[in-house]
Amino acid sequence: MNTKTKNRDRKFFGRDGSPELELQRERGSYLYDEEGRKYLDFTSGWCVGNFGWANEEIEDMIARMRHPTYVKPDLLYKPWTELAELLAEITPGRLQKSYRATGGSEAVEAAMQIAMIYTDRPGFLSLEDSYHGNTLGTLSIGASSNRKAYRNLLPHCHKLSLPLDEKALRRAELRLRSRNIAAFIMEPISCNLGVMVPDAEFMEAMHGLCRKYGTLFVADEVACGFGRTGKLFASEHFDVEPDILCMGKAITGGYASLGATITTEEIAEKIEDQFSFYSTYGWHPHGTAAAIANIRYWLRHEDELLDNIAGMSRLFTDRISRMRFKYGVTVCAAGLAISADLLDPDYAGEVREKCFDEGLILDTNDSKLVLFPALNISEREAGKGLEILEDCL
Repeated sequence: MNTKTKNRDRKFFGRDGSPELELQRERGSYLYDEEGRKYLDFTSGWCVGNFGWANEEIEDMIARMRHPTYVKPDLLYKPWTELAELLAEITPGRLQKSYRATGGSEAVEAAMQIAMIYTDRPGFLSLEDSYHGNTLGTLSIGASSNRKAYRNLLPHCHKLSLPLDEKALRRAELRLRSRNIAAFIMEPISCNLGVMVPDAEFMEAMHGLCRKYGTLFVADEVACGFGRTGKLFASEHFDVEPDILCMGKAITGGYASLGATITTEEIAEKIEDQFSFYSTYGWHPHGTAAAIANIRYWLRHEDELLDNIAGMSRLFTDRISRMRFKYGVTVCAAGLAISADLLDPDYAGEVREKCFDEGLILDTNDSKLVLFPALNISEREAGKGLEILEDCL
């Protein structure tokens, strides 16, 4: 990495951590640095490039969609309607009306505002140590540790500690029984908790409690949506119908910033006179074109993508389960959202660093290695990355 560029970055650019490579280009499952070295990407930009980087078919569709430089939010713009109709078509249950956002944080923030207005309640229930965004509202429903740095987060935000079992359900009912909880918000399969897959019994019982006490059920699908878990949306793994669903990240495949919040006709009609979510760059024309192209790509290739996700998920879990890690390993997977718990955070960090040095990019969450490869990754690419991982143990 160019030292001068790195020093300038440190001086002028605010960021978490220190960058490990200077990106020059990307294609498929590979990233290339400034010296032309390639890295196999098992993160997809943390669930962004679900269909691989520089996907020619998607890029061709975007290029054919001519659009204006900008559209003022109160104007009529046909592609906004087209995208909203597509989202109503592909999302589960009775979800129908979409609201514009620039990304996941705004999408969840909008969901929180909708829930408060619809229910006339102040409170929220979410999972402890979860992540839902970087606005003050979304930080309030994230990890309780956020309150150490941000001393004025929203009150009435309660957390449900793991594991999600019968005891958790009883704790949840005690909160919901007060009838001051506007919404229960969670990733149906939590990529941000190291690929935490709840039992179907918990999800269905929790959904039932929300119905019983008039609390909205909000599915944060920003990371786990758009095929990542082997369904288009992770909530489809369970017999639940979200009242609100939030999207971002892979909705455009990384070609532009865009988020969306979709809710039912009933909720939208009730809040119509009170809810206004003005997003200056929400659904920018280029982002809208990218989202439409990305969704069309899924609809055109759904069967082959689902087959590949299932096959590659088995390949990853089988190979990783047989690897000889220092302290053993516990593998959890939902489609191509995969985690390998190495039982020691320092060891997981060492393995990740060694893999990077050998040209494989993956992430860690505490003691877990987390892998989010492209959904159309080839068996050869998957095998090559897994060989690097095994050699780095």
